[in-house]
Amino acid sequence: LYGNALDDDDITVDTAELDAILDAIRNRELGEYALTYTTPDGLTVTTVVTLIGTVINAADASYNVEKGELTEEDLKGLCSVSAVDPDGNPIAIGDMTAAVGELDRINGMIQRGETGIVEITFIAPDGTEYTILFTLYAYEIDGSNLEMYVSELHQKIKDGTLEAYVRSQSKAEAWKVVGSERKAIDVRVDTANLLGVTGPAEVQVTLTGTDHISARSGGGLAGETIEKEIKVLIKADPSSGQN
Repeated sequence: LYGNALDDDDITVDTAELDAILDAIRNRELGEYALTYTTPDGLTVTTVVTLIGTVINAADASYNVEKGELTEEDLKGLCSVSAVDPDGNPIAIGDMTAAVGELDRINGMIQRGETGIVEITFIAPDGTEYTILFTLYAYEIDGSNLEMYVSELHQKIKDGTLEAYVRSQSKAEAWKVVGSERKAIDVRVDTANLLGVTGPAEVQVTLTGTDHISARSGGGLAGETIEKEIKVLIKADPSSGQN
């Protein structure tokens, strides 16, 4: 080459590396990328291309519609939103916004008691976007009133099977609902009001459905509950003479 300048057209670029950089730009995948140049005589030089820009961090989250409507600040808190500018300086959370109309859409679902999974896009002041999934859920519980004789009650207490009996006979069930998906959750029966009954009575019993599954980061609390009151009619045993 003897010191003669090469035309740009004579220098080739590793196309695979260039494609990787272009993909990273489109996908906002910041970081360092290698880019190799080759001269006509086979000499290669590898440089490092550093892609910088605003970085937004946010997590998928979930929310119980029974808790009521959300503000934008509530939404950002639930999704653990944070961001830094291209120089690494934190961006104030108040300067981050949700895409137009998304908060209204979520609050509309909450008002209607509607559940499901929606996308939320958070936007930095320079227009950088980050999208997460937001799950709106609810709980349902069902159970029927039941009857039992005094002797049955005392025998179930003695056997230690009273809770299981009431749960079975009342057909107690509870679910976590997300859209069309209904996932069964644990149901317990508070039998405390039945333990001291010695004769015919109508006793109120509480069914409690508990979601023991920990929510994803930023979502609802593990151990959320839903309750329903049912009545247990304790009847006199046949020919007992009790009323």
